[in-house]
Amino acid sequence: MQEERKSDTITIKKDSLWKYSTVILGAILILVVAFAILPGKSTTGAVVGTQPGNNLPSEGARVETLDLGDDPMLGDKNAKVTIVEFSDYQCPFCRKFWQDSYPAIKENYIDTGKANLVYKDFPLSFHPMAVPSANAANCVQEIGGDEAYFKMHDKLFEEQNILDGGTVSSTVQFTEQDIKNWAKEIGYDIASCVASNKFDSEITEDFSYGASVGVEGTPGFLIGNDKNGYVPISGAQPYSVFKQVLDAELS
Repeated sequence: MQEERKSDTITIKKDSLWKYSTVILGAILILVVAFAILPGKSTTGAVVGTQPGNNLPSEGARVETLDLGDDPMLGDKNAKVTIVEFSDYQCPFCRKFWQDSYPAIKENYIDTGKANLVYKDFPLSFHPMAVPSANAANCVQEIGGDEAYFKMHDKLFEEQNILDGGTVSSTVQFTEQDIKNWAKEIGYDIASCVASNKFDSEITEDFSYGASVGVEGTPGFLIGNDKNGYVPISGAQPYSVFKQVLDAELS
């Protein structure tokens, strides 16, 4: 009887050890998955901040000067502060910025003459419609100037997620024909221009330039002027982050 009890006790301890080990391994797995999906700098570079003060870059991170080139500008060209946006028309985080933060920036800073916005293309390789969309926007600009460009800019972001239940996925995409239709809806026939891919090299130059000044993903921003340098902001940050930087640059 004693030997049987001893044997039973050993069996219980082994079972308990196995159960505890399983629980521990499960907890480790959950932690690994949690860290993998936490918001952070990803291949899209889209960091959605919730604590504005912690998202601001240090003074030493400024970019001294920028070449604005002939990229489309919204607002007064003589504004004290320039917001340079590097963006991708198929990036959902770029659309999030356009939807959540851009309207207040436009109303409070661009429309009031305090700042202007320069848009530069930064199409990511895994977004197949990013370059065709950028081409289409440039085709509209060629016809109607910067004002027309930003009409197409708004149209592209407005329509970006109309498919696949309201999200853009790798399996269902908007098409080049969709883009041409959207341009026609705002009054521009760009079919032949889009077919020519005439702005491909300009789009590539924007991307290369963005990478050279530290842009790693979309949306990426540099805010300031050539006198004081430009403060970088990464991702679809809330309006409060942009407001804090803009107010500091305007002071």
